[in-house]
Amino acid sequence: MERKDSAAPQHTTITVPEISDRLDVCEETVYELLKSGKIPNIRHGRRFIISRAAYEQWESHIGQNNVPDVHHNMDPSCSHARRVKRKLKDIMDSLKPESN
Repeated sequence: MERKDSAAPQHTTITVPEISDRLDVCEETVYELLKSGKIPNIRHGRRFIISRAAYEQWESHIGQNNVPDVHHNMDPSCSHARRVKRKLKDIMDSLKPESN
């Protein structure tokens, strides 16, 4: 009887949605980082090919040396930016004195 491994083998590349989830930023932010070359990638036509090994090495250095903050622009169309803005609004609303 053949034994099946519980962990499926990982692909050698990583997708934009995977990166978005790992960094907790929107996909638009990931595309900006890819276009600017901050996340290592190869461009094939309109596609970005991202090596999992190169990405993981890049990710392991976030916050060290000159690696940029991945969410520096707080684009209002970005879901992460909207979530942060909602949290800030909730905090500010909770600090307002109640009117009688």
